[in-house]
Amino acid sequence: MRKAIILMLLLSHLLYSQTGMVRGIVKNQSTGEPIVGAMVLVEGTPFGSTTDKLGWFEIKDVPPGRYGLVVTALDFEAKRIEVSVLSDEVSYVNVELQTTGGGIGGFAMKRKFIRGYVGFSVGIGMYKRVLSMTNIELGIFVTKNLALLGSLSYFGIGSIGFGAKFFVPNVREFTLYVVGGLKYPLEDYPLKDYPFEDLYLDLGVGVGIPVFEGPSSSGFALVEVRSLSFSVIGIMGGLEIRF
Repeated sequence: MRKAIILMLLLSHLLYSQTGMVRGIVKNQSTGEPIVGAMVLVEGTPFGSTTDKLGWFEIKDVPPGRYGLVVTALDFEAKRIEVSVLSDEVSYVNVELQTTGGGIGGFAMKRKFIRGYVGFSVGIGMYKRVLSMTNIELGIFVTKNLALLGSLSYFGIGSIGFGAKFFVPNVREFTLYVVGGLKYPLEDYPLKDYPFEDLYLDLGVGVGIPVFEGPSSSGFALVEVRSLSFSVIGIMGGLEIRF
């Protein structure tokens, strides 16, 4: 009896150890950017995975054999490729998906939210004295990389404004952007020769570093440099939520 149990355990261990792994990356065929949250399934098995924020996935403990690998993602055409899995080896695949304009696997799917962002940043600037700087922005994307925005700011005086924010494409780990617009002061500034008597220009460049990724939103820590009418230079940091 004891020998039979030992034999069964050895056979189970042997069968379990004779598996392989499928590892790969899923990218946008048009831009080369990684696709986050793509679903990867091994046909005819319960094995599958989803891609991380860099587009990578891993499927472990797959029995040796030749399989169909089905990859789907929101707004992309579904794709099926063949993959061979060998015992104790890693099979690497590189999958590129073509955009569809909406839906999963070519089927239309209505979005549940408007794509935009909200950001909050604080910092300091200098014009005859140190100024506290606070800025709240709400933006709506009109293209993949361009958003129109409205803002409420305090750059020594309270202001409201509007403008645009352009995100540099094909940047992987973080986002680079430029922002610009016009602001209107809501109060008089107590110092003489202050440059913001009427509408003034607000320009900035910054970088966003990913801090979290959720199913319907993502967060970025911001570091940016702002110039107000080419007179005030400030450094700001904050948080931006894209949804």
